[in-house]
Amino acid sequence: MENKGNDVSQNPNGAPLVFFEANAYLYLIKLFIKLNSIPVLKPSYGNENGFISYLAFSLSSDGSVFLHEAIKYLKEFSDNSSSQDFPENFLSDLENVRNNVHTYNKRGGYQKKADNIIQGKLIEYEMDTPDSLYFLRSDISLIFEIVNNKRKFIGSDYFIYHSFVDIEGKTWSGTRFNKYAENLSAAIKGIATTIDDSVYQLAELDMGNNLPRIELFDYKSPDLFTRVKTNKPITLRLLLALTQISYPIMLVEDIIDITLMESTLWMCFFTKLMSIKYDETIDNINSILTHAESTDRNVVNDILSTNGIDINNLRARNFAQKLRNSIHYQRIPFDATLCDSGTTKEVIEVTYLSITETKTMDEFRTQSNHMFEEAKQLQNAIQEYFSLNKTY
Repeated sequence: MENKGNDVSQNPNGAPLVFFEANAYLYLIKLFIKLNSIPVLKPSYGNENGFISYLAFSLSSDGSVFLHEAIKYLKEFSDNSSSQDFPENFLSDLENVRNNVHTYNKRGGYQKKADNIIQGKLIEYEMDTPDSLYFLRSDISLIFEIVNNKRKFIGSDYFIYHSFVDIEGKTWSGTRFNKYAENLSAAIKGIATTIDDSVYQLAELDMGNNLPRIELFDYKSPDLFTRVKTNKPITLRLLLALTQISYPIMLVEDIIDITLMESTLWMCFFTKLMSIKYDETIDNINSILTHAESTDRNVVNDILSTNGIDINNLRARNFAQKLRNSIHYQRIPFDATLCDSGTTKEVIEVTYLSITETKTMDEFRTQSNHMFEEAKQLQNAIQEYFSLNKTY
């Protein structure tokens, strides 16, 4: 649940957070470049290796949220962040991608967008009217993490068609996405490099020892939608939620060197990244339970209850809402009584504590652990609903 705040002239506490998070994203971009240099493995069971594409689209979505909000905030300080500093159409694309972080509409309706995405892919792949070649075609890719001889469902490429589209709803070409990602990285770097990053005492991000295998499986959407009891818009929203929430779980547990989470600042950064996905997923589910047809509401309630999830009594919900709302840098609290040394690193730590109304990093870490645990519960619940996990 987002909460837009006052302008920066009334509250300058967001500035240190903007510059720190810009540096953290820049480190993450550098890690992605390093990962992109690793030879691509042939898929073991799927049709295509999806490791780089899954990370690229996920990172670009997150980076767009950060950059859009950072630019809005920094414009209050200086006229130098005006539109002429960016390539043509970049800011409008940025705003569109940022807004597509939402996987629900506040008033509950999602039919039109679902129809555009689902029917659009069927038409694109000449599957709207079955013919003699229909069985050879597929209109979507399902994303799986491969662990030993098992596959774990973590989403679909509907996330791309939801996130990276024109105002008119037309999906970007690969060339357009690559150019956008390049401009996004350059803009984040432009903010990050205005501060000497040594003040944060951050360790370089490095990859873990056992990187996950992500594979794409060709699939027909009619086969997917007939597997489940919810109607298409609700099913699409559950797919988007699964794709979103799986990324930070995998990023922290499988991609980065997990020992980096012992660093307070890295722990805070990745916790905030998760809070955005976690809170969005809860908002999405609550919207379904409030606005959807009774049959869909009953199915989603069954999904939750079967997995022991009480959506109204989550331990990390309040913590996550406060942290997620800090994407709006105009309203950042700061409790100076928690400061001791006054170092830049401590100021950032205290900022995260002040945002979440926690008093110590141990308390913050405990809440972070609760949030990741509940996110994994939600992930498991949606995976079980689609029942696509498989042992070979």
